[in-house]
Amino acid sequence: MVATQNSRHIMKEDQILIEQLNASSIEAFSALYDKYAGMVFNFTHSILKDTYLSEDITQSCFALMWIRRTSISPEGNVPAWLYVVARNAVFKELRRQVTASKYIDYVSNSDGVRQEEFETGDSAVILAEAEAAIAALPESRRMIYKMRFIEGLSVHEISERLDISPKTVETQIARAKNAIRKRISELLMLAVILS
Repeated sequence: MVATQNSRHIMKEDQILIEQLNASSIEAFSALYDKYAGMVFNFTHSILKDTYLSEDITQSCFALMWIRRTSISPEGNVPAWLYVVARNAVFKELRRQVTASKYIDYVSNSDGVRQEEFETGDSAVILAEAEAAIAALPESRRMIYKMRFIEGLSVHEISERLDISPKTVETQIARAKNAIRKRISELLMLAVILS
């Protein structure tokens, strides 16, 4: 009985928040994020086992919630809605990983000449694509990415050096990694098609 009452209270609370979200309330959006971001992250991380990727997907789920804020029904189930969005994002990522893996397997299991080409030419192309993706990042994001992965500074050290919050640093790193990952995955997908 108590569990049912708690469930009804949560649903009523969510209904009010969604009604406010429909009216573009930032406060309602923040409340929903605080309430459910952990759930979305835990779900995606349980499958992908990648913290940064899970953080990226969590952010994209809530970005989609904001984009679709006027069409989300207050009568709906917020956790169920987020679960569907997160599940779709996870499936998309898994398909991308399988495509990349198939390409690498194809190259690795081909004849010696092809293997040698992968080790020299293809890896150089992938490295060049990664460098191009880094160069294409907005200046501040590129600087943070280089400080983290080239200089080896911690998130806290970057935060102090640039006088910005650690959360901002983490967000910029996640966005940079996502841009680089997207560019390389597109290259790998093109290679699969051409092969």
